[in-house]
Amino acid sequence: MKELEQVPERGLSLVVSFSKAYATVPIDTLLVLSKWGDAGVYVTVNKPFEVLKPVFEKKGIPTERVFFIDLITQTSGAKVAEHKNCLFLASPRNLTDFSIALNEVINSLPAGKKFMILDSFNTFTLYNDAQTMLRFTHFISGRLRAWNVRGVIFAVKEETDGKLVAQLSQFVDKIVYF
Repeated sequence: MKELEQVPERGLSLVVSFSKAYATVPIDTLLVLSKWGDAGVYVTVNKPFEVLKPVFEKKGIPTERVFFIDLITQTSGAKVAEHKNCLFLASPRNLTDFSIALNEVINSLPAGKKFMILDSFNTFTLYNDAQTMLRFTHFISGRLRAWNVRGVIFAVKEETDGKLVAQLSQFVDKIVYF
């Protein structure tokens, strides 16, 4: 958890963790951000909203201050139930739809400190080639700065090419290793 205090208040951070620690890193990050009083967006490409929400609530994370963008439930063919704080998108391949949704959600959040968590870069690269994701990350980093929003992107060390981390480092303000 101490490493998460290195995440700057504004701008974009890349959080790189070993796979053995990855299960707890998103939870710990969201817990820290919620304790800081931020409201935000949790973008999930890994686990469906219906799986994440109870885990977060069990850890004491106030999910009413978090809006979820779920890019995996429909992709996996699971049934989607309507939720007031979750938007289900059809596919992680459609970066335009995701960008529009992110813009709408960020602008609908209450005034004050805001964050965006993207879980995870590695999973996005299963659906989009690495160069496309690098360009998209560059675009998102600019949007987050324009919105004055704290951004966190997760990556698993063993699954992330060192060259990709080096390229991502040009767009982020901080890299935090777990």
